[in-house]
Amino acid sequence: MSFPEAKPYTIGRHQILLPANHALPEYQARWKRYDMALGEVARLVGDKYPKATMIDIGANIGDSAALIRKHGDFPLLCVEGNPSFGQLLAENIQRIGGDIEVEPSFIGPEGTAVAPDQILDDEKGSSRVVCDGAPARGGEAARMIGLQTLLGKHPRFANPRLVKIDTDGYDFFIITTSIDLLSRLKPVIFYECAIFERPGGPDESINAMRALIAGGYRHFIVYDNFGNFLVHLTENDMGKFIDLIVYLISNAVNGTAVYYYDICAFHGNDGDVFNNVRDAEVAHFTRTKQPT
Repeated sequence: MSFPEAKPYTIGRHQILLPANHALPEYQARWKRYDMALGEVARLVGDKYPKATMIDIGANIGDSAALIRKHGDFPLLCVEGNPSFGQLLAENIQRIGGDIEVEPSFIGPEGTAVAPDQILDDEKGSSRVVCDGAPARGGEAARMIGLQTLLGKHPRFANPRLVKIDTDGYDFFIITTSIDLLSRLKPVIFYECAIFERPGGPDESINAMRALIAGGYRHFIVYDNFGNFLVHLTENDMGKFIDLIVYLISNAVNGTAVYYYDICAFHGNDGDVFNNVRDAEVAHFTRTKQPT
């Protein structure tokens, strides 16, 4: 299939196609670790679980899939409900190759309709959903399903070892409404802590962190939105997490340096994976030439 408006871009061992306006090349040229941490996490999860399956919720056009596959041929479920990304996602999955399934749904409140005018695409290659919570009706562009429904539709991925969530607004909802399932499955969870995508985002972010801690998650690595390792937290550091949310709010009010965080959450059973990820971050720092 021809994509005259697309541009090639290499991630790891794969050349994929990006929409002409996609910001990933610009961002990675400026910020060397932008959207890189997930790949390292996938590698270290795979070291412990060689037969790991992984889920990419908010797969966009497959750039995260290419990053994960840079570090191992893990069976991967790509979840993307935005039909405007569908053709390029399908093309890029063909380019990446291997064992990848696609679910063309949004993850969120079960059965909620998503009309075309509720899918807001920005000029940089991202999108978010703004919907009214109404039950699904005929004629919608897509509909939302819950995480349990997703796993039921794709039983090979019913016990994932890594779940990446980047939904530009529903990450916190997915975590809090699925915490019983997540606490049972215990995957490493890599999610976006973007508190301004929906009303009440700061409170939702705090509730999601509390849910994770109640669900047995004990270690957390926080990256800034440029991909830099910022800090690690434990289940006893809720106050520090609230401080980090206050910092984002202060940024938004007084001049933004950091827009959001990426957070990697590790269940108590994966304390060894947490240590390996943090050690890799420290090692990266010692290998990096310091500015003079």
